[in-house]
Amino acid sequence: HIILKNPTDGTTIPKVRNTQMNVFNKDELDDFFKAIEQENDYWYEFFFTAITTGARKGELCALKWTDFDKENGTLHINRTLSRGYDSSFTVGDTKTENSRRVIKLLPSTLKVLEEREKKSYSEWIFSSFSDITQPLSTNTCTSKFKSILREMVI
Repeated sequence: HIILKNPTDGTTIPKVRNTQMNVFNKDELDDFFKAIEQENDYWYEFFFTAITTGARKGELCALKWTDFDKENGTLHINRTLSRGYDSSFTVGDTKTENSRRVIKLLPSTLKVLEEREKKSYSEWIFSSFSDITQPLSTNTCTSKFKSILREMVI
């Protein structure tokens, strides 16, 4: 029962990921709201919905108009957009079963989404810029978020 070679030889210990979240304080949140108000309607509506619902970016990108219940003022989170191993994006189930939820919208968020729906030609609440039959890429919203933060110099 002697092992001739250590099976861990040549392996690399994975780095510990820092899971600490950075959140805006009140002043930074006010500054962010001011910054997104300067953006076009699309990005204002995206980030306003993100902030007021707490939905993950993949969940926001995967939202369809059928998930929006304006009569009850709710948003149903049923799916998420995620990146596959080949760098393509797929729409699938939420991160966990508990991630499937119904969010009661603030009146201001309800109004933003109602206005967005009036000018939408896509099944997706936030569709791709290049093809409205596709959802917005999470890479695109991340890039825009970082761009806004750089302009704010946070």
